[in-house]
This record gives sequence, C-alpha cells and structure tokens, in this order.
Amino acid sequence: MKSLTSLLNFLLALFLFFPLQSYCQNVVGGGNSSSVMCDKNTLLVFGCNKYGQLGNGDNSHQSIPVILNAVADIKTIATGYYHCLLLKNDSTVWIWGYNGYGQLGVGPSSSRNTPLQVNSLSGIIGVGAGYYHSLAIDHNNTVWGWGNNAEGELGNGSSTNSDIPIQVPNLTDVIAVDGGFDHSLAIKIDGTVWAWGDNSFGQLGNGTTVDTNLPVQTSGLSNIIAIAAGAHHSLALKDDGTVWSWGRNQYGQLGNGSQVHNSAPTQLLGLTDIIAISAGAVHSLALKRDGTLWVWGQNLHGQLGLGSNTDHLTPVQIPSLTDLSAISAGGYHSLAQQKDGSVWTWGGNYFGGLGNGTYSNSNLPIELPLPCLQTTVEQLSNVEPIVIYPNPSAGIFNLDLDKSLDEVQTSVYSTVGECISSQVLSNETGTEINLSAQPKGVYFLHTVTAKGRSISKLIKH
Repeated sequence: MKSLTSLLNFLLALFLFFPLQSYCQNVVGGGNSSSVMCDKNTLLVFGCNKYGQLGNGDNSHQSIPVILNAVADIKTIATGYYHCLLLKNDSTVWIWGYNGYGQLGVGPSSSRNTPLQVNSLSGIIGVGAGYYHSLAIDHNNTVWGWGNNAEGELGNGSSTNSDIPIQVPNLTDVIAVDGGFDHSLAIKIDGTVWAWGDNSFGQLGNGTTVDTNLPVQTSGLSNIIAIAAGAHHSLALKDDGTVWSWGRNQYGQLGNGSQVHNSAPTQLLGLTDIIAISAGAVHSLALKRDGTLWVWGQNLHGQLGLGSNTDHLTPVQIPSLTDLSAISAGGYHSLAQQKDGSVWTWGGNYFGGLGNGTYSNSNLPIELPLPCLQTTVEQLSNVEPIVIYPNPSAGIFNLDLDKSLDEVQTSVYSTVGECISSQVLSNETGTEINLSAQPKGVYFLHTVTAKGRSISKLIKH
C-alpha cells in the first residue's frame, strides 16, 4: 500500500507540473549516431555504423536518414555508444550493434547489424543504455543489467562482465534507468535516485568518490521525475522544474559556473520550469516548458549549437530554436524536435550523425528534411524510387517518370533545410531540375505523386 500511495503522489505531481501535451522522446542520440522515431512503426537511423549499430543490415556509415524496416510496434529506444536497444509495445526487447562486452544480452555472440530479440527478457516496461552496458526494468519494477561490468555498473555485487541479463539485487520500485560510461542511475517510485558503478568523479552523488558494485542512494534528492547520465556526470529533474547535477565538471557540464567536480547534487541556479533533460559525454541539455532549449558544458564540436565552439559553465539558451517538444544529447552532438515534427541536429558529424548528407561539424542547428514526418512507412515502402540521371551532376538533373504518372510535385532542400526550389514536373512539361546556380554539395529531393512520397539525395559536383 505504501508503494501504491507513493506512486499516486508521484503521478499527481507529474500531472500538476507538466503541460497537457506530454513530453515524447522521439529523437535519440548515440555515440556518433542518431535515431528519430516518427511513429510506432517508423524508425530512422543515421551516423556511425562501424559495428552495425544502425541495425540496417550492413556496416556502412549513413550521412542521411534511412528507414529501419526490421522493426515495428516501437514503444521506446535507448542507445549506448555502439549499440541500441528497442522496447516494443509487447514488452519484448530487441537489440543490435557492438557486443564486445556482452551488451547485447544474447549470450556469446559477435556484433549484430540487424535487430535480435533478447529472449531471456519479457514483461519489460523500460530500457536504458550505458556506453557498453544495458539496463531494463521489468513489470515488477526490478532492474536487469548486462554487458561491461569492470566498475560494477551492472550493480550485481561483482565486477565480472555478463553477456546475459542479471537482476540487480535489493533494488525495487524502479520506474526509470540510464547509464553513463561506467555508472548507472535509477529513479524509484518514491522519487529517490539510486546509483552504482564508477564514482571517480562523484557521479554517484553519495558524497564520496568510492566505487560501488551495488546500488547506493544519491544524497539529498527527492521528488525526482527524470535522470540523465553523461560519461562521468549525472543530472536529475525535480517535479518543481529544477535541475540538479553532480560528478565530473572539467568542461562545465554540471552548469554551476565552476569546473570543480562535485560528489553531491547541487541545484542549477536560475534554471527553472524545465520539463526534460539530457546528458552527452561532456555536455548537457534542458528543455523548458515554453519550448526553449538551454545548454552548457563542452562545445569543442559545436554540440551546444550556439554558433561558436566556446565551452559554457552555466546554461545558455539556443536563440534559434523555439517551440521544441523533444531533445537528446549524443556523445558529442545534439538533436531536438519541434512540435510540428521538424528535427534539428548540430555538433560533431564525423560519421554522418547529423544526418544532413555531410561529414562536417556544425555549431548551429540544421533542420533535416525527413520523409517520415510527412508520410507513413507504409506509404514510403510502396513508392518505387524515381530514377535520377545524371547523379552526381554538374547542375542539371533529369527525372525518369513513370508514364502512368500525370505529374510529380518536387521540392529541393539544402542540407540546412532551406527550400531551394519547388515545381510541378511531368513528361509533357519537362522533367529537369536545374541546380546550376547552386554551390557544389548535397541536396535533398522530395517528390510527391499519386502513389505517395519519396526522398532522394542529389549530389552536385
């Protein structure tokens, strides 16, 4: 009964604090890759694919979003540095990517570039991922962990890696989990935070720097509704909209105005009315109720999105982004989604994790022209790609249109989301797209026909 009462009080706090439009996590940043969940059957992936962490059946990096056709009925996803977990609505867990530490949870196995079910898990209600370990919450609100355990990040009382899920002992009533480089965090129904693993920088928040392979309570926190683990720092969001941080602070990722590590949670002064938080390797994000985004920490790769590469020790607003509904910090890049579905990315782009068709970093947000934001995966899969020739081209691209099509609506976008041209083409009026006046680079062609919509990449050399 005590647990039920605590749960009711917790849900009441959520209802009173959050706006009527619930916060949805539709964008997720991995180490150098990204995922966008358009709907429960449509997952777009892009970026680093060295170990098959995009799950699309090969190991080629993808600088533009591709649809992961092997998944459906998605509830949520979580990404480690080189692996991905997917929780379906039927409470099963599917996983792919790097398996060097057993983080796929399927026993002795090589890395996987297609989704594989973790058969030993069922009745799962939540998942989380550290860099090289994985976490899951079952319907009894207990936690399971697998993968790397060198610092005790699996929380099972040992430091031995595990390639199958092992239950974390004496940890109950858990409603959320997240993992850092080699530490783990959990929220209980009563709003307390528990942590385990590496504590070299105080990232467990219990006032010490002593590692532990069993869960310990983080000091001084109550009424917590969200957590986020960076590489070696941690964030928590209270039900009153305040943010608390602890752990490593070399680049100001704690947001408290200093570069001193902290082994106990402290409040970020001046940051209020927050509804979501996210932690990258060494930077942090916070989404306000008014749809604005606040950032702090390392900015070497432009991951703060402020138009510079200067680190910030306290939260700063990204002025170019408003009306946001979802945020996510990857390793050294960031993603955000607006309420109209538009997705923006910025920061490190070494393997195409920004999804804009290039491998160049950007210290300003770039809008992605994503096909699934205008149509469903069923529509896309039924549309045969339009043949474009020549491609690459010096400027003139021709479309080979199906004779059964009366016309096709075309729009060409730059990699920063600017609409370059928009015209209706047909076999009678002409099928040429002229980009001669545009600079060399990558462009995206959106086509709409009676059969559906599609998106293609144009390369001007």
